[in-house]
Amino acid sequence: MKVSETKTTVVSFDNSVYTNTYVSSYNGGETEFKFSDYRDDGSEYKININVPIETARAILAELQQDIEGYDAAQAKKQAEKAAELVAKEAEEAEETED
Repeated sequence: MKVSETKTTVVSFDNSVYTNTYVSSYNGGETEFKFSDYRDDGSEYKININVPIETARAILAELQQDIEGYDAAQAKKQAEKAAELVAKEAEEAEETED
């Protein structure tokens, strides 16, 4: 039997989060991601994540792809809403003409 332990920490920031990145030329391209924000009680919450530059590149590529997919889906929803609104307005205009 194989037993493993998993620990998960989830932190959700809002738009007030401070972010910073740094790529170290001294540590073979180690990349640092920093996130910090203040809680309601005034205490500061910080997360620093260090990864090799290859991992940072993979994160960047995946994030770019995910954001582009999100933007395309949002644009499609907006276009569908606009088309529905135009169709509804045309239908209402037709009804008032009769």
